[in-house]
Amino acid sequence: MVTYLVNPVKFLHQVREEVHVCCLMRKSFCTVPLSANATRQDSDRDFLIIADHPLDRENITKLKGGLYDIELENDEVVSSIIRSRQEWSSPEYDALPFKEAVEREGDPACATSCI
Repeated sequence: MVTYLVNPVKFLHQVREEVHVCCLMRKSFCTVPLSANATRQDSDRDFLIIADHPLDRENITKLKGGLYDIELENDEVVSSIIRSRQEWSSPEYDALPFKEAVEREGDPACATSCI
């Protein structure tokens, strides 16, 4: 059984809100760590955030800064990878075991969209 220091629903809501604030992000997956460490309270939260269009450094920095604020507020470690849909759908990423693992192990309940 996983014991979280914070309410996981509240935490995911905060992350989704931060994604929406930047509003360039259309889809995100949170990946679920499958190692034995997944049940530890000090496990980090991993997110893959996919934008519909190419990203600029300013927007990535803004989003990462917001996620860092959420980390501090909740005493949780957030790891994020931010890519454009074009990058994520490229043959280079299709060849990576990482992509297959995220799509297989990611939690669709964490997926979000920006309307």
